[in-house]
Amino acid sequence: MSLARAPAGVAIAVGDHGPGFPGGSTTRAWWYRGRQPSPAAGLGLGLRVVEALVRAQGGAVTYAETAGGGARVTVTLPAA
Repeated sequence: MSLARAPAGVAIAVGDHGPGFPGGSTTRAWWYRGRQPSPAAGLGLGLRVVEALVRAQGGAVTYAETAGGGARVTVTLPAA
């Protein structure tokens, strides 16, 4: 996780070293749920909910796959 000043506020980035998303599609990242042992294990809406909350505050969320596997999600929020 990292925290940095952005031109209009603050950027918070969270990354992992997992397998990333199948097919390398960043579009699928917002709905992807991974391989769950059962349908009750989750709905796969986490990034979609984060995006809605951040946009409601005037911010933005971006997603990128990282070199060597994994993902990086960056939340940018405006200054108060």
